[in-house]
Order: sequence, then structure tokens, then C-alpha cells
Amino acid sequence: MLIGEVGLESTLWVSVGTLVFLGWVLFAAPSGQRRDVLAAFGLIVAGAFSGGLAHGFIASGGLALSSLGALAGGAAGLALSALVWRWRTLEMADLVVPGGIAGLAVARLGCLFDGCDFGRPAQVGMAVIYDRDTRAWAYHVVEYELSPASPVSLAVHPFAAYLAIWGLISAAMGEVIRRRTGTAGYGALTGAALFLVGGGVIEWWREPATVPNLVEGLSVYPFIYWIGAAVVVVMGWNLTRNKPQDLR
Repeated sequence: MLIGEVGLESTLWVSVGTLVFLGWVLFAAPSGQRRDVLAAFGLIVAGAFSGGLAHGFIASGGLALSSLGALAGGAAGLALSALVWRWRTLEMADLVVPGGIAGLAVARLGCLFDGCDFGRPAQVGMAVIYDRDTRAWAYHVVEYELSPASPVSLAVHPFAAYLAIWGLISAAMGEVIRRRTGTAGYGALTGAALFLVGGGVIEWWREPATVPNLVEGLSVYPFIYWIGAAVVVVMGWNLTRNKPQDLR
């Protein structure tokens, strides 16, 4: 599949992913809490947008949207929501974590079509090829001695699609466990752990892979993995040290 003139911007997929997140948490939330969840969603989105613009301005000196700033701002909005509505940690996590993973998975498809993230060279049926002057093409010219006259990049793994599919599977498994156990925290723990471990494996198909650089610098991908690890640790600690609440 040739990608380069599709015209799909990352902002479109981020918007779709945001709507998936909203739909997911509204569907999972008890009917009596949906108004509060909708208000909390507004705080999360406002925090993400504000944080993204703030960090983008600091980093570039102009109008730009930073994914790292958006994650930090969204997390701040979530924390504020929990304080305002006095949600219990495990119940809140069961609503937000699987839905957030699903939304992130859909948003990552924007990286596939925009070419901001691409996989390693591959000879597989689902490989994608990027047009001339895309990031993948420029990278291949420098790193793989692709001829500058070539109209397309090398064929590469659709890394972002792999991650999107696994994210949706992780979110679905988290929701299944939440419903089957009826115990607060199990859904969040399952979804986060699956996404963290599986996503780390899939990162090896990225070009260049970011997993070996989790402690080098502060970029969005190590940030996501450290946040994921923190969620797993906190949820596991709560479930082992405290008596889980049966929600059924």
C-alpha cells in the first residue's frame, strides 16, 4: 500500500480516538454516573489541549501541539476530576484505563497515514510504502542508502497498525475481565498490563525502536510506558494490600 497523498491528518485520528474514549467510558459507567463522567471528560480534554499547546509553545517557540504535553495535561484533568467527584481510585481506573487505551489505539492510526511513525523494512503482504519526501523516505535515503531519485521509500512494517490492533485487544480484554470478575481494579490492571507488555514487544518493529531508550531523554513514548508501568504497579498494590470491592 502506497501512502503519501492520502491527506489524512493526525488531528483527525486524534479526534476520532477522543470520541472512542468518550463512548467507551460512557458505555462502561453506571447510568447514575454518566453526567459526572461527561463533565470529567471535558476536564480531561481541556487539560490535554492546554498542556499540549503549552508544551508545544515551550518546545518550539510557536503555535504547536505537543503529544507529551497533551498526555500530562490530560492526566492533570483526570486527577482534578477524581478530586471533584471523589471517585475511588480503582473504580475510576476501570472506567478510564481501558477507554483511554482504546482511544489511543485509534489515534495511533494517524501515525500510519501521516508517516510520523513507521516500521522497519519488511517483505510482508501488509507492508506499506511511503511517497517521496515523507519522513520514511528521507530516513531510508540516509540510513539505507536508498537512491535520492527513488519516488518511494522501502516497504516497511505498518508498525502503527500493529500497535492500534493490540491496543484495541488490550482494552477489550480489560473490559471483559472487569465485567466477569465484578471487582474494582481488575479491568484496569488487565488492560494496562497487556498493552504495556505487548506494546513493548511491538516497539521492536518501529524504526528506530524506542524501547532500548526508555531512560534517555523525555519523549512521549518512554513517558507512555512509564505511566503504564505506574498504573500496573499502583493497581497491583491496591489489589494485594486492600480488600477489593465487589461491584456486582
